[in-house]
Amino acid sequence: MPELSVPGRLAEVFLDAAHFDRHREYRFPAGGVTYTIDTATEAELQDDRTVAYVRLKAAVHWAHDGESVEGPFELQLVVAGIFNWAFPDRSDEDILGWLEFNSTHLLWPYLRSYISNLTSMAGLPQMTIYT
Repeated sequence: MPELSVPGRLAEVFLDAAHFDRHREYRFPAGGVTYTIDTATEAELQDDRTVAYVRLKAAVHWAHDGESVEGPFELQLVVAGIFNWAFPDRSDEDILGWLEFNSTHLLWPYLRSYISNLTSMAGLPQMTIYT
């Protein structure tokens, strides 16, 4: 049976940037608030085409009754991943497309962990975002 090869392998993950601003006087409205996580992914291929640097940018947004509102805190993060790429002869479009799509899924657990830890360290209830 032929050996299956994964084109990209996540080699390293780190928190690249963070902005956190706790709203100390915040009071939850009746009925509470909901949140969404807005994300954007940027991938950059190194010259030798065997290593790529990917940044997953994420921001927490708050809503109440379907309207955007200020929440208990502001949080924007950038989680970075370094990927080893097995097929440097593929087109930039193929490589960057694979990285931009798959890196979001591969970096999401790290994003969840960073958000959970940051909110806990800020003295707030630990926020565990959806999978």
